[in-house]
Amino acid sequence: MSKFIYLSRLNPLRLHLGKPNNIYTLKHADTDELWMQVITDLSTPLDKMRLQNVSSLQERIATASAVTDGHLRIVTFKFDTNGLFGCYRAYCETRINNVYRYLWSEKIHIAPEHTGLTLLQYRDVDKKNDVKYKQNNDGINIFSRRIEGGFQQNNYIPKGIDTVYMDANLRYKMLHSLTYNTNIFHAGDTYGIPDDVHKGINAAFGCDTVFIDSEGYTKYEGAEWTPNEIELYPFRSWTIELAKNGFVYDANFVPPTTDDRLFGVGYLRPQDFLYNDSFIKSF
Repeated sequence: MSKFIYLSRLNPLRLHLGKPNNIYTLKHADTDELWMQVITDLSTPLDKMRLQNVSSLQERIATASAVTDGHLRIVTFKFDTNGLFGCYRAYCETRINNVYRYLWSEKIHIAPEHTGLTLLQYRDVDKKNDVKYKQNNDGINIFSRRIEGGFQQNNYIPKGIDTVYMDANLRYKMLHSLTYNTNIFHAGDTYGIPDDVHKGINAAFGCDTVFIDSEGYTKYEGAEWTPNEIELYPFRSWTIELAKNGFVYDANFVPPTTDDRLFGVGYLRPQDFLYNDSFIKSF
């Protein structure tokens, strides 16, 4: 029997005992990759997860990859959403204290295109955390989620790193100056998002590799989320200061062509980039 089931907030999907109230619907483009990871004890028979259409009840079984790490069982699920359209829920069956229970996600609206949404992709390979990336036989998977918001008007903040010398006559001389800018990112757009959804977004920005619409960003040092809220309204929107990153090119870098698969899936997947994951500031 199962002793515990652990789901990191980095997972785009959250599971609940029973079908949760649909106060918020997740969004997902059918070409986006949808991963989920579940960590349990060794006795847990949780190896299957399905996507079920809310209306037709048609299902797709997710591909599962399981390994053991000490006393833990780590199961990574990859959902095939290509060609799907409509509202779905992910669910699985598990046995907790000899009682079979169903775990359900919120509704997921899958469509070929979601106008006005931002694609947030992230992974964390350099630090220890509660997501085990190394076990995936297909390579290092990266989480993706579509969120309301993005970079809006008046998000440019100019900055600079200056070295100034003052001589004995109190004259100043600029010895070195490096100018750059940061940007204000909005999560939640106009209508806001539930706090529990934002907790997952906040966890994503704590990862060492973050892409927003296929461009790398890092949370600016010392930056904190600022809420925008209306009294008695349950949803909030949030803003934070981000710094854009460049890439360190691989020594064997070959410029991609228009026939390269990087350009054939509708967006650039970070795991397909012909660079490594080291970031340098792009000033």
